Amino acid sequence: MTPQTLAQFNMDRLCDLLELTGSEKYHPSQELAQVRGLIMDAMEAKNPEGFEAWLMSDNDYDSDARKYLL
Repeated sequence: MTPQTLAQFNMDRLCDLLELTGSEKYHPSQELAQVRGLIMDAMEAKNPEGFEAWLMSDNDYDSDARKYLL
């Protein structure tokens, strides 16, 4: 997935992708971390204020992203 592709997705889809890539069924790897980074870059570009609030929160990292970003 490229940054240009991710930029075309709406925030709801980006949240889905972040949750999916954070699933315990996937073995952590450098590649997976890079994909998650690209997803988060796209999220931040779409909603910088919500993204900052989400990162600064004490909530569950992936599942509560929607609360701040949608």
